[in-house]
Amino acid sequence: MKLPSLRVKLHSAMQLKQSQISVAGGPASRWWVLQEGVPMRGKAAQDLAANVRQLSRVACQGVDPKAFWHALGFTIAHELIRQGRTFSLIQADHAIE
Repeated sequence: MKLPSLRVKLHSAMQLKQSQISVAGGPASRWWVLQEGVPMRGKAAQDLAANVRQLSRVACQGVDPKAFWHALGFTIAHELIRQGRTFSLIQADHAIE
């Protein structure tokens, strides 16, 4: 069974000021996501969380990508997979890359 998908570009800006170092001791990262293609419509859009349906650009800061997805409102139930600069996960029966 093929899962509905939402393809996004995930970027990291690692050159932050010393004051932005995380509490965990590692360097803080700024993550943002840019939607590729036209906004999803119909049943595919209805199945997505409301904060993802109209996603065009969202930014947050965190120690790792998991903090980024958490800030978007996702509860990550599966391990995040990293391949080069691409992070993938399956959440609520949707594949997100």
